[in-house]
Amino acid sequence: MQGFFLFSNNLLYNNIVIQTRQTMALLIEKPIPPADDDCCGGGACNPCVWDPYYAELQKWRIEQARIKDQKTQNSVT
Repeated sequence: MQGFFLFSNNLLYNNIVIQTRQTMALLIEKPIPPADDDCCGGGACNPCVWDPYYAELQKWRIEQARIKDQKTQNSVT
């Protein structure tokens, strides 16, 4: 009987590892802001080097909120 529990725990562990790896593969990495000397500071560039950064940062924040909601829903059920 002890072998069954070891086997079932191992399956559970493997399932968690696979799910974690799949989730990590889908995650968006937090964007890195442009260096200080990347921006000219003139305000006339279109697009500015900060525009893509802020767009990617917004995507990252939405993804983080989605993950937090999923964790909350999973812990409730």
